Amino acid sequence: MKKIKELKQERKSKEKRERDEIQLKKLKYTELHEYEYWNKVDQLIADKNAKAYDEAIRLLTDLKELAIHKNNFDDFFNIVELIRHKHGRLSSFTARIDSAKFTEN
Repeated sequence: MKKIKELKQERKSKEKRERDEIQLKKLKYTELHEYEYWNKVDQLIADKNAKAYDEAIRLLTDLKELAIHKNNFDDFFNIVELIRHKHGRLSSFTARIDSAKFTEN
């Protein structure tokens, strides 16, 4: 009979595998919709309201995770910097970019 410690370790391993599987599915979905996400980010920023900015940040977060997964963070960073420059006058939006720490890999 297995020890309690072994059973707990097996359960933790299974939970980690399940989380990893969910994350991989999310990454694959994001990859399939990557260009749509970038376009949607632009549309949301153009709405110029807090709710839209929050949704844009959520999409950018998904795109950042994808970029890290694909070992393509530099391209992501450059695009975010272009967005920041283009919308620099929108202090509420740029503050959200800063808070999200998109410059950190």
